[in-house]
Amino acid sequence: MQSKYSQPNDKSRHLQWCSLRLHWPYEVVSATAEVIASRQQHPFDWAVVQIMEQFAGSLPSLQEAADELGIKDPVFLVDALQRLIESGMAEHIDPEKPLDFENCRLTNLARAQNDGDDSSPERHGLMICFDALTGEHLPAGPVSTNVEPQQPVLEPNRLPETRTDIGLQRARELARAQDEPFLAGGGKITGVEVHADRSAYIWDPVEANILIEAQGVLQCTLPGGTENQRLWIEAAELKLPFMVQVLTGSALGQDVSPSRPAVNYDRWRATIESLIDPNSLEAEAVTLLNSADSQIAAHVQWLAIPQVSKALALLSKRGIRCLVFGERARLEVIPEELRTSVQTAGLPDSADSLSQISLIADGTLGIAVDKVQLQTPRGRQITAFIAAKLTSSQVQTISQTLPGRKAGNP
Repeated sequence: MQSKYSQPNDKSRHLQWCSLRLHWPYEVVSATAEVIASRQQHPFDWAVVQIMEQFAGSLPSLQEAADELGIKDPVFLVDALQRLIESGMAEHIDPEKPLDFENCRLTNLARAQNDGDDSSPERHGLMICFDALTGEHLPAGPVSTNVEPQQPVLEPNRLPETRTDIGLQRARELARAQDEPFLAGGGKITGVEVHADRSAYIWDPVEANILIEAQGVLQCTLPGGTENQRLWIEAAELKLPFMVQVLTGSALGQDVSPSRPAVNYDRWRATIESLIDPNSLEAEAVTLLNSADSQIAAHVQWLAIPQVSKALALLSKRGIRCLVFGERARLEVIPEELRTSVQTAGLPDSADSLSQISLIADGTLGIAVDKVQLQTPRGRQITAFIAAKLTSSQVQTISQTLPGRKAGNP
């Protein structure tokens, strides 16, 4: 995942929070099509068939047939013979001899066509791919697929059984859309059989972006998806399991100060500099800690990340002053290796700025996890935990309220 940031004070633009690699289901239907090759539409082709059929006992030469048809050059009949051979309606008896009527004969397919007999169709395999959620037909099918999705947009057990029938007219439409080779030359599907035991669902990766738009509207977009896929995601209203997990959790765990009231979107946006992708929160926190020269102030909730606890222990050994603050009940469960190396401060109920789950280095840089009030494009209210880098003024505000110290002072 990679976050892209926009300036928080420009409400005409959105904040891109994170990208997700999802797996979208597609139904691949295996079928067999019965196909009859249609009569050739080229007039010379059918004229040649008629000549070979009617004069089978005493076929004229190409030149004689050309004269009879009023054609100056028999090359047109040679081309017609070649097309009939390629379509399977005629065969060249001896390829070592020149192409001529006497060296060719009609096949059963040509005789069936001439008699209007469709009793001997050819059978061709037909694979048809549908979007399992929107029903769209994909003529080419997805490029990269997985049979076991890691991040499905819909749980596999909620997908219906693969279809057992397509319908003749629908099969014809789909085959034309896929430009199936067996339709070349005007072939016609006369029957279709679906093999349900060979049909299956496959999963194709799709990139999704979670954005926070102006006025606190939160939505998921599919930059490479179809219009119907984008409509499906919008209708899901961020209720899909993996989206709920992103909204309600973080590297800090699911239990992130659940009693703390959510912050108004406008108020929150005024305090942040840029968003932090949930998957990179741990790395961002450790990088911030390692940048400290004199002091660190950390909300106790950050200790839920083992690498943060480890970094704090190392910093304290280097002489960096470390303060852990937060709810008194949480301070009682500070890891043993930190109890003698860091200072602690229980939060007063009135300390509004300190109620943020923040991490401050030297009173100048900070990141925080906030509980923010947002909504979907359809107006459904959402409370999300979002990590962000803080503005310098917000870092100063928090630093000045830390017990026993001023902003920028050890």
